[in-house]
Amino acid sequence: MDGHAAFTGHYKLLRQTSKTSFYAEVFVTVTPHPELAVGVSETAFAWLKDVYGPDAWEWSICDAYRSAARLAAKFAITHLAQTNGPFHVSVDVIRARPADTMPDSVALAVCKAIWAALDDPGTVQVHIEESAILFDGKSFTDAVS
Repeated sequence: MDGHAAFTGHYKLLRQTSKTSFYAEVFVTVTPHPELAVGVSETAFAWLKDVYGPDAWEWSICDAYRSAARLAAKFAITHLAQTNGPFHVSVDVIRARPADTMPDSVALAVCKAIWAALDDPGTVQVHIEESAILFDGKSFTDAVS
């Protein structure tokens, strides 16, 4: 792994169970860095203006999505299977849908995007049950605590 290269990752969660729809799409940039650093781009939700017009503004839940993205990035980096860090992670884009996205959807997408960027499977099994996303059998909140 090149010590100066930036790695980009993308993950799109689009899943329907008999009870719930899950959606989130994220783009991340992961760069080797002397210390773990995580950020969410100020333009992570700029796509809202493209979709809803120039007068569109962020939804109130976007702050919860940002928070989930930050926690998930730290979680993903600390649960790498074969890659050595530390890294700087930038969550560049977070796409959401009002009815189908929850913070756990964003968390799953961020983890998967980071692991894809680093070509690392991670050490956590993430799966979707009927109405929940589970990280090693736990909710994301329980998994990060």
